Amino acid sequence: MRIKPFKPLIYQGNISTFIAPPFDTILKPQEDDLKKNRENIVHLTLPAESDGMGTPRQIIDRWISEGRIKRPDRDVVLLVSQEFSYANQNLQRLGIIALAGIYPIDGTVKPHEKTFDGPRKGRMQLMSTLGCQPEPIFLLVSSSKFEKLLRSALQTSARLFSFEEPLNVVNKVYLIEDQAVIEEIRSSLDSENSIVADGHHRLAATQALADMSDGNAREFWSYSMAYITSVHDPGLLIAGIHRIVKTDIPNKDWATRIQEYFEVETRSDFTKSPGLILYDGQYRCLKIRKDVVSPLLPAYAPDTEVPLTAIVNEIILTRCLGLSEVEIERNVLYTNDLAEAIRSVDGRTAAISLIMPPWEKENFIKVVLKNQILPQKSTYFYPKIPSGIAINCMDH
Repeated sequence: MRIKPFKPLIYQGNISTFIAPPFDTILKPQEDDLKKNRENIVHLTLPAESDGMGTPRQIIDRWISEGRIKRPDRDVVLLVSQEFSYANQNLQRLGIIALAGIYPIDGTVKPHEKTFDGPRKGRMQLMSTLGCQPEPIFLLVSSSKFEKLLRSALQTSARLFSFEEPLNVVNKVYLIEDQAVIEEIRSSLDSENSIVADGHHRLAATQALADMSDGNAREFWSYSMAYITSVHDPGLLIAGIHRIVKTDIPNKDWATRIQEYFEVETRSDFTKSPGLILYDGQYRCLKIRKDVVSPLLPAYAPDTEVPLTAIVNEIILTRCLGLSEVEIERNVLYTNDLAEAIRSVDGRTAAISLIMPPWEKENFIKVVLKNQILPQKSTYFYPKIPSGIAINCMDH
């Protein structure tokens, strides 16, 4: 993959008031709360002219002219350290924010989830109007040398700022200015492919903008601001995203149908399971009957584990519950919050919830490197990278 340093726009005030979660993880009450601050990145990532702030382009032009956001004097790479606790372990994940070459499309940046026209066009319109990439996509690489270089760079780089997120993730951002260090990091990724963790619609939108542009604009859109980390970093967690089915189920005999495809063990209390759990007031632990299920999903390579999200979509939601594609799109909600998935059923706002286990990293890598595209909302990478650390903009 191709990466290069850049001159990001960086907020000059209290960074904790400027940053926000990635736009597609923000719920409406949180959005409203963030927008109370007139200098928060969410005014760019989720703009609403009705709030009296003006158009996104007017907002960013105002922030630039007032010196609220500024560029460094020369090209840099940002080094991001994220420290947090998980399962009684203290973890640290390192990654960089730089520009990654994403056009022409040459297969070195590999998406893993299906994209949809509506969200892609929405991001295209926003970024085109702004002339900016307001938040990074999230890329994974497998280079062990890359991770070692970042740990070495951490010792010699100046800290730019730090902030803590509500989920107790401490983010520390450093400036890598030494061109020799940057070149060493760049060359370590020259022969690497990357996997898109988050930002599939932003990636597709940026590639489309590059394709429809020319001259300096095409050069700008040929690179996407990206957060890049190693897939082998112990601080990279890949959870599943739970499915909440909020509609009446067409097939009333769904419980019988499920037994055609799964071995079912019913429990009254939740206990962690390595596999899929269907919750409808009782916890039904589902063990896949591979000899029955695998022939029904021929799109997946025979030597690759069939992704659980594909089994959920094609077998449980479609064959067992009887939901159409339109009904799935309208009536299935997604959450990484286990309590919410259970609470929705207990509160009778949902018929069932499908509780997804975490991914094994090796299985995830195998699936993606075989160029297999997963259903939407197949993975939840944690920690997320907050928006607002940097903005990549054309010269205004």
